[in-house]
Amino acid sequence: MEEIKLKKIGKNLWEVTEDFTYKDTTVTKTFETDGASSPWWAKWLFPSVGEKYTTPSILHDWWFKEKIGFRKANRRFYRAMRTWDVDKKTAKLFYRSVTLLGWVHYYF
Repeated sequence: MEEIKLKKIGKNLWEVTEDFTYKDTTVTKTFETDGASSPWWAKWLFPSVGEKYTTPSILHDWWFKEKIGFRKANRRFYRAMRTWDVDKKTAKLFYRSVTLLGWVHYYF
């Protein structure tokens, strides 16, 4: 699968450098993201970028920004991770994490 092209613009911040389309979603150039949102103590295990889950994580950030629906964004995130060949165990861990903790970023 194709990956979203990024440029680092801050300590934990990247910018999309080209429009990226996945199914009915287009993440536009200049969109800013933190990549995969993992706590600081887990970054060694789950880095923000450079992994199979990077593009699905950025799509998830975009879906949150677009307010497509909390559950819908999380379900799409899981399916995108599997499309990008993220193993089931990791995909489920990320899905559960955004389902349990992501509401703060979605609603506030």
